[in-house]
Amino acid sequence: MSKEKQVPQILSRRVVAQSRLMRVEAVDLKFSNGEQRQFERMKGSGRGAVMIVPCIDDDTLLLIREYAAGLHDYQLGFPKGL
Repeated sequence: MSKEKQVPQILSRRVVAQSRLMRVEAVDLKFSNGEQRQFERMKGSGRGAVMIVPCIDDDTLLLIREYAAGLHDYQLGFPKGL
């Protein structure tokens, strides 16, 4: 089994957008090799949202096709809901 990687250090976090369902945070990270990067992540509002990642085996994930209101089209993705 491979050696676990060290998680990056969180230097700062700030909310850059928010709705009733989620918020977007900008996160400044410092990796073990000294590199610094900024990531954005979506965090739920704590209302019990869930996403399922169905794994058939180590190399195979299942996706479903569902309507994405923001794109007004059907898209492939992981099953999710509130």
